Amino acid sequence: MLSYLRERFVNEIKMSGISDQKILEAFKIVPREIFTEREYPLDIIYSDTVIATSSTEKTYTTSSQPSLMALFMEWGKLSEGMKVLEIGSGTGYNACVMSRVVGEKGLVVGIECNEHFCQLAMKNAKLLQLENVKFVCGDGISGFDDLAPYDVVIVTLGIDFVPVTWIKQLKNNGTIVAPINLYLTSRQPAFVFSKTDRTVTADYKLETRFIKAEGSLGDLNWRNTARLQKILDRFEERKTMWVRAHFTECLNVAQICTWNMCDYQGNVYGVEEFGYTLWKNKCVFYGDTPLFDSFLELWEKTGHASLPTLRITYNHDMKLTNMTRG
Repeated sequence: MLSYLRERFVNEIKMSGISDQKILEAFKIVPREIFTEREYPLDIIYSDTVIATSSTEKTYTTSSQPSLMALFMEWGKLSEGMKVLEIGSGTGYNACVMSRVVGEKGLVVGIECNEHFCQLAMKNAKLLQLENVKFVCGDGISGFDDLAPYDVVIVTLGIDFVPVTWIKQLKNNGTIVAPINLYLTSRQPAFVFSKTDRTVTADYKLETRFIKAEGSLGDLNWRNTARLQKILDRFEERKTMWVRAHFTECLNVAQICTWNMCDYQGNVYGVEEFGYTLWKNKCVFYGDTPLFDSFLELWEKTGHASLPTLRITYNHDMKLTNMTRG
């Protein structure tokens, strides 16, 4: 019965468009049932669906939809011998699956901020006698420099931004696959960020719905608001620009291009060191706003392309340098 369920499970994942046999085989041989503290029938565990796996008083964790995680692995081009950093490991299922993909010569390092979930992940990896998986209890924003550089960073929770620390710990030609919280419009698209020796490019993949990160990876709106409060009303209005694009799409593109947007008292602002922008059906500039001046100029050159059609380019500090139609 279990053998049949696992075979059916892999077929479900395959039917979603996954073709990498190494990834499919990894999902087939890693026993998903050991990663949950909750009781489920085996036909639910071995189905292409999200399941809640553990909880504490204030939070819970899930095993993400397997076909979506398989897509993340394909986008990251996981292969034998790679070194992978996973952010948001929960009870360890995805990391253990990836360990089978990268093989004995590879390594998966999983970061989990919740101590209880992290201990469960360690226990599960030990139970499976996996020597190429290491779990670290800590804040994912720091990555894990001790074992860097990594070929791939796989993020299995919604984050507000991509930290520079991950870029520094990533090899040239490496990738980060991550769902980004577009908190101004309640969307969470997944992107692939690709690093070269000088740039990082972001390409939209699809819409997702992950648990949102807690702490420093999930409080960007709050931090941008705190920055805004220190400079609000200190500057004179400089200019007004009408944006010839759908307003919500404009907010989405601006957020991921600048990482400097916030919602404060019912208004949307873009925050800079010596100025800010107020976004309504137009953009009002106050003080010195070089980032948002550059953003709107670059976006204008693309014809105000929508987020799924854009390729966004940053430097290694994740500062916007260019935009083109993908």
